[in-house]
Amino acid sequence: MTKTIHAWHFMADHDDKPVLRDGRPCPAKGVTLRHYGALGMCSAGYHASRRAIDALGYAPGPWVARVRLGGKTIEDANKVCAETRTVIAGPIDATAILREFAAACAYRALERHGGGLTEDQRDACLWACDLAAAMAAGANIPDEERAAAGEAAWAARAAGEARAAAWEAAWAAAGAAAGEAAREGQNAELERMLAEAGL
Repeated sequence: MTKTIHAWHFMADHDDKPVLRDGRPCPAKGVTLRHYGALGMCSAGYHASRRAIDALGYAPGPWVARVRLGGKTIEDANKVCAETRTVIAGPIDATAILREFAAACAYRALERHGGGLTEDQRDACLWACDLAAAMAAGANIPDEERAAAGEAAWAARAAGEARAAAWEAAWAAAGAAAGEAAREGQNAELERMLAEAGL
């Protein structure tokens, strides 16, 4: 099918610059990359996701751009593979945004699912949330403390009904961005944050 799709594309960091998966520098805004030949999901063509939260699941690094996909496309549940990809906004280094987003997701998950936790388990999750928020604010947290908070939140995950909250809190403490719960709301929040940053 031939169509034009606006999407999100994350890239790795190399020497404080965005690079594609094959190591090439990110092309300048307006430059179109073109794939010749058959498309193959995850193997041949240029990829991106319609939703930022889905693109984040494939992120090799913190750089993100808004892109336009064109030509022939194939699509699965959370990714599009296309003949062409053009940067239309960005890229930006979204490290700080992703940390802030992770902390916000963890706090919401704890609020939503924390009722089944013991006081100690809730404290462990809250510690992980607070740590993620501090990292988002630019605090330099030692690796040992981040690991300890993640382990504490992971241990709390065993609390049955509170699994989703502890899982999200553990990943937030480790620097990941989101879990499965409330993905639509999370996506809207992430896209709002990225739009405010110029995307």
